[in-house]
Amino acid sequence: MPPHFTYTNSLCATELCQGDVLSRTAEIDALLEAVHPHFHKKESNLFFMVLTQSCDLVPRGNSGECKASYITIAPVRPIDSVLQRQIASMQSSTINADLPVLTEKAKAKLSEFLSRLYNNNESGYFFLESSDTPLPSDCCAFLNLSIAIKASEHYRKCLDAKVLQLTDTFQAKLGWLVGQMYSRVGTNDWPHQKLISKV
Repeated sequence: MPPHFTYTNSLCATELCQGDVLSRTAEIDALLEAVHPHFHKKESNLFFMVLTQSCDLVPRGNSGECKASYITIAPVRPIDSVLQRQIASMQSSTINADLPVLTEKAKAKLSEFLSRLYNNNESGYFFLESSDTPLPSDCCAFLNLSIAIKASEHYRKCLDAKVLQLTDTFQAKLGWLVGQMYSRVGTNDWPHQKLISKV
């Protein structure tokens, strides 16, 4: 059965690409334990996603090193992690119950949030469908929690850990989401009192 339309049919074995999903191999685990112990200990970090642009990851010249000095990766966690966070922020505080209780309005907002998330239009996350993949369940990359590792030392470890590769279109979508977080245009804000009056 072909993979979900988010992913390529076959992995590129010679280079890393933006959006590659990396499994927690023994080498990746050892690397995380040494340089990012918090990310190593976090059990919900099932996989990691490469955020660095593909053009900066192409091995070049005789050395075979890429242009990027560092490879930026983000943790991939079960979608439940995202939903629990979102439900907690919408939960009704007037009802005391063991399970979260949402108003009809909050449920509608949660449905809209899920639609944006599934279509990769929700800032800070990248949704990964689990059907016919090594992912044990639907997951999300937490783009705001990225870490950097040295490309010269760890490129091969990442390449060997690659288990999923995004299509060109979804690589571009990931690049747009990451760029949206860091490439905001600085503009003047309204003066506070005038803004309150305007609102």
